Amino acid sequence: MTGRKKTGFTLIELMIVIVILGILLVMGTFAFSSSQRRGRDSKRKGDLAQIAKALEMYANDMGTVAYNQSVYPSHTANGEINACNGAACAWGKPFQNGTTIYMAQLPRDPASDYTYAYQRTGNGYILYASLENPQDSDLTSAPSVLCGRSLCNYMLRSANITPVP
Repeated sequence: MTGRKKTGFTLIELMIVIVILGILLVMGTFAFSSSQRRGRDSKRKGDLAQIAKALEMYANDMGTVAYNQSVYPSHTANGEINACNGAACAWGKPFQNGTTIYMAQLPRDPASDYTYAYQRTGNGYILYASLENPQDSDLTSAPSVLCGRSLCNYMLRSANITPVP
């Protein structure tokens, strides 16, 4: 009976395999969540670009006005566009004035804790969002404008507003 060899893994070998699998799981989870944040940020930037195009169409339809007056719609206290048949255009609802539809649906932020914000400034406008990725190269220092529960850190300005250095 002494010539018979036992087969199997030792406790040390099993512990090493479990630790390696745990490390791989943590790395994979972190990479996946980081990828999701970057994807939501990309959607936010695209959404604001589409809203900007709709605002430009609105301004084009409203025509030109005297110097230093805006043809862009006003904004509400909570950052909504105030141009939907004399009322605020809620995020997720159509951007429509009269029979003209500028956007079938104003986009909503892809995360439930955040919202977009709109502000008319002088003869232009600024669109705001809150990006989740702290390493994003497009982060800006926004004034104290709220995008849901957090401060906005991304701005898209109309072409007729010069950027602040």
